[in-house]
Amino acid sequence: MIKALIIEFHILFLIFLTFLLDFFLPEEKKGTILGYLNAILLLLGILLFFYFRNYIDTFIGDFYLDKFAFALKLLFFSAAFIGIMGSIHFVENELHKRKAEYYMLLLTSVLGMSILVSSKNFLLFFIAFELMSIPLYVLSAIKKYDRLSPEVGLKFFLVGAFSAGIMFFGISLIYGASGNLDFIKIKANVFDITPLFATGFILLLSGMGFKIATFPFHSWLPDTYEGAPESFVAFLSVAPKAAGLGAIFRIIFEVLPSSRSEFLLLIVILSAFSMFIGNLLALPQKNLKRLLGYSSIAHIGYILVGVAAGSEKGIAMVVFYLFAYMFSNMGAFLFAETVRNTIKKTDIDDLRGLAQKAPVLSLSMLIILLSLGGIPPVAGFWAKLYVFLAGVRAGLWYLALWGAILSIVALFYYLMVAKRMYIENSEEEFRTNMPLGLKLAMIICIAGILFFGVFPKILYNFSFWAAGSLLH
Repeated sequence: MIKALIIEFHILFLIFLTFLLDFFLPEEKKGTILGYLNAILLLLGILLFFYFRNYIDTFIGDFYLDKFAFALKLLFFSAAFIGIMGSIHFVENELHKRKAEYYMLLLTSVLGMSILVSSKNFLLFFIAFELMSIPLYVLSAIKKYDRLSPEVGLKFFLVGAFSAGIMFFGISLIYGASGNLDFIKIKANVFDITPLFATGFILLLSGMGFKIATFPFHSWLPDTYEGAPESFVAFLSVAPKAAGLGAIFRIIFEVLPSSRSEFLLLIVILSAFSMFIGNLLALPQKNLKRLLGYSSIAHIGYILVGVAAGSEKGIAMVVFYLFAYMFSNMGAFLFAETVRNTIKKTDIDDLRGLAQKAPVLSLSMLIILLSLGGIPPVAGFWAKLYVFLAGVRAGLWYLALWGAILSIVALFYYLMVAKRMYIENSEEEFRTNMPLGLKLAMIICIAGILFFGVFPKILYNFSFWAAGSLLH
């Protein structure tokens, strides 16, 4: 049924509309007009998700719209809306003759993510992964005259191409072991995991590990976060990882036979090391974007606790975590964008005395830091608590304890940023340069953090609703 693709058609409409308007709009206001237009139409798409719910459980070929895919697509739309709102000033003032391209590439990546989480066939799965990834390589280097952009773009592209090769080789081994590319047929026909099938799955998981930046495939992430535009990194830090984690869930629960304990043990190891390496390497960082980069690796480790649980509660709590993480991490990078707009730097030491000069901005960042650190009563607290509880109920109490200990370590470097803003003083002038789009995006992030911190049950129930379709 063609109705299964209704969300993807909405994204395609935005892409073609942006392409056509690029020929007619004046260059001096093109970035602003296209930015607000796409943001409004994405917001309309988010509101239409109440209507799109009527088409859940429809399919066309190997493309299936279930509740799990529906929930993640809502996250992709939300992240794209916040990312575009936060990017309008950057696109208008720093991208010349590439303004429409920025929005088209970002929306194309969202289209790839949307197809990926609905894929039930490895061929469609791989094509969607590349449709998601290739625009991100271009966007990371879109400031081509910047000193770091060419290096960042090349590094990100090479790592992405290498990971795609590993993924495709893994898929070929799975096909050789099962004789199928269809997820359902593979699960129905493979009763015992052969060495060939196991090797293919490990290679596939490794390639996807590069995409979500889990240990030991994380080396590209801090450099990319430092060199790419902050407003784009806000989107990059959330949506592609959510898509990658959604794909990992598909593989684990819809491809692997029921005897998957060995592979979940591999997830446990990746989770433990990601939490350790991410938090350890974040401690000495002097640049806010690099600190948030290593922090992101640690957060992937926390999320993998829910993946390793291998249960409905684990899936649900990962969905909860991803929504809470979206508001927190995107807000942090939008703060970094505001700082760069104001003082042209993003070093932590340059935040000294910010609370006296920009109290509202400092308070916003403090709320974000508390959410990232998992301090009540904000959304990040419930996200960590629920994902660790899912691990404990699955018998992974040692992994949850390890994560809780490292969360205390994470508080140290988060509170060091707060210390710079609130306790230390500076004589330098700081007049906040926060355009309307960036301000609205930041308000949405703070509102999401506080709302789901006070009313977590709403997101909790939605997450369980989404998780049920993956197992049943």
